[in-house]
Amino acid sequence: MGTICAAHYEVQATVGRAGMQADANGTIRGWAEAKLNATNPLRYDNSRGEFTVIKRGLYYLYCQVHFNEGKTVYMKLDVMLSGQLALRCLEQFPPTSSGPREAELHVCQVSGLLLLRPEASIRLRTIPDVRLKADRYLTYFGLFQVH
Repeated sequence: MGTICAAHYEVQATVGRAGMQADANGTIRGWAEAKLNATNPLRYDNSRGEFTVIKRGLYYLYCQVHFNEGKTVYMKLDVMLSGQLALRCLEQFPPTSSGPREAELHVCQVSGLLLLRPEASIRLRTIPDVRLKADRYLTYFGLFQVH
């Protein structure tokens, strides 16, 4: 059996806080690699909030993000591949009373097959400054090579 190319990342909250925010551009930052017995086909740059592809191949990508937000009537999760939209989740919520809304837990999930080439970039984006739930079992991203 050949080398297994796969990676799984969990978002890391600030110590003592279970929440975090996307940045002003909507980029989700703070990913930490979970240790697997596999070769990671990506390199992560936390300062840019961006993954860079190292190994070419056809990959199955998956991402789940839990939002802790009450100010918006929709959520989105975008997987950007070299600046182009590759996968998207768009979730709309029913309108409620016009009064202030309590924060609610919502989820967006995306997955799909993507052909990744070396030096391509992957960025996970959402609504700018939205609040996220930063538990490792709620907000994660990963991929594995299928060919």
